[in-house]
Amino acid sequence: MGRADLQLHSDLGDGLSSLDAILDSAEQVGLDVIALTDHDDIHGAFALRDLAARRSSPVQVITGVEDFFDRRQTVAQIAVKLEICLTQGDPTPARTPTTARGAP
Repeated sequence: MGRADLQLHSDLGDGLSSLDAILDSAEQVGLDVIALTDHDDIHGAFALRDLAARRSSPVQVITGVEDFFDRRQTVAQIAVKLEICLTQGDPTPARTPTTARGAP
């Protein structure tokens, strides 16, 4: 059975680690799959996926995003469908839709 961390945050979002550091750490501890789920922005996830491909990393990167839907609930979404929708219409979407986000 593989090892995974499906909710990571980078310094491109609200985390502290660079994409290189995240991928380095995942490789060092032997993770098979990771998902970058920065808040409200999927760009870092695409960049991490591309970095892993350029490095021929053994770590599979799932693109994701964490959206806030209301004050009480946060949902981390693995965004395979979201990636397809965003890249078909706009290969460099600025942000994921935030109109459903509740007030902070």
